[in-house]
Amino acid sequence: MGRPLIIDEAQALPELFPVLRSIIDEQRNPGRFYLLGSVNPALIRNISESLAGCVGIVELTPFLFPEAKICALNLPAVWLKGGFPNACQTSNPVQWTHWLEAYVQTFVERDMARYGLKNSSFDLRRFMGMTANLHGGLLNTSDLGRSMGVTYHTIRHYLDILEAHYLVRRR
Repeated sequence: MGRPLIIDEAQALPELFPVLRSIIDEQRNPGRFYLLGSVNPALIRNISESLAGCVGIVELTPFLFPEAKICALNLPAVWLKGGFPNACQTSNPVQWTHWLEAYVQTFVERDMARYGLKNSSFDLRRFMGMTANLHGGLLNTSDLGRSMGVTYHTIRHYLDILEAHYLVRRR
């Protein structure tokens, strides 16, 4: 077997999937392709050709606390920094702040826009801040929607995106 082909951010190339399907169907050799992506596959709505039966999915979450302990990270650091490796590994508060700002900017301006959210980056940041303030409390999507000037359906869609990116967890 030759070297595998690794494609990062594969969800951004929906036209790739039908091509891969035909290549895989011609010759079934596991491990030839590794498709990496930063989002939950459930959010990839634009992919018209399913690779069902041809793929295995491994979901990599941010650090869980037991994993963080192995990396000598403490619970407050993981809690504050969200469990993302680059954020957790920096002990310099200025570097962490720069990392966080770059992450939020990229997420708001690129990733959320990719899912059809036409709101301004200011509104999306405001939504993220409002969501963070609900931490540990009851979620009322109607109240949040009224505060944002959108319907509770829109709020649920926004929350689906945040949850798929491991930024919130609803239980």
